[in-house]
Amino acid sequence: MRNSFEDVYTLDRVNLNDEVSEWNICARVAMYMEKRMRAYDFLNGTELFKGYYVDVEYNRSYGGNPKIVDGHKVRVDLIVQTREETKPNYLVLEMKKPDNPEKRVDDERELNRMVRPRQEGASDYYNCGSYVGVFIDYNKDSYWGKIYWYNDSKNDVEIRDFHRNDMLNILEELFR
Repeated sequence: MRNSFEDVYTLDRVNLNDEVSEWNICARVAMYMEKRMRAYDFLNGTELFKGYYVDVEYNRSYGGNPKIVDGHKVRVDLIVQTREETKPNYLVLEMKKPDNPEKRVDDERELNRMVRPRQEGASDYYNCGSYVGVFIDYNKDSYWGKIYWYNDSKNDVEIRDFHRNDMLNILEELFR
């Protein structure tokens, strides 16, 4: 994921400098991310990302139902997901420019819920169980944020702050 953000800072510098919308930046990240997923599987002879897609502004759950988290309809900025009910999502991402504080509390609540384990019978069953959630603040010079994941041994969501230079180390630490 970090490499996809670095691609934006390398290849889409004009967009960042022009302060284009969050939607544009998120779509660029998605494009780079999906290409990297396919390349990873090809180069390593794996199927780790087979059946997974990077979707932007996704608002549907399994079976085409609206995506619901804690009783509220949601549309996530970016999600790396399968479109099958049995597999967990790899990643849920919310992005914000620091000067856009609207919905920040809702976005963080959604990430916190979406990394929790699926609970049988819950109305948001298919929207939970993501491996990791990431909230990113960004500007034309850098990005930083929070990483969310569910810690089974603590039965709770862990949240860790990151800066551009240490994001990759934190993600590698989580997925060892």
